[in-house]
Amino acid sequence: MKIEDYADRELLAGARGPELAIVKACLRGYFDPSVKPRDEVLSGASERSFFEVLRLNKVARLVEVFLARDGSKVAGDYLPGAFDAYRRRTLQLNLASLSATFEAADALRAKAIPFVMMKGPVQQKLIYADAFMKPAGDVDIVVGPRDFEEAKAALGT
Repeated sequence: MKIEDYADRELLAGARGPELAIVKACLRGYFDPSVKPRDEVLSGASERSFFEVLRLNKVARLVEVFLARDGSKVAGDYLPGAFDAYRRRTLQLNLASLSATFEAADALRAKAIPFVMMKGPVQQKLIYADAFMKPAGDVDIVVGPRDFEEAKAALGT
């Protein structure tokens, strides 16, 4: 099913106000233990468009953790299945990303090339204490300019 089939028109039209309000509420709820779940976060959006905002902004798992902390659960006809699919896809992507990360780190360490990993599951582990909070399709590896060519060769690119 295409987004156009179910997303609220204002979200598709680029009216970022409702989307921004949802994302900010999700982040506040996750990072501030004093914040309690409230139904008005939906702001009149349908379940599908609400979840689409969460998915596109990579905050769906934050909402699950936030709700669980309060003893609440994801409810509705659409949301439980959508959250489950998102959780499985995040697990799949991040496991692949972690595997590639470890392979790259091993290759760079073998050549004694200094590097820093940015973004991805490694950063998520540091920020959220969970490497599977947001889907990560890649990991950025930063090396110094002098080591760039050697790093490319070590990584086989």
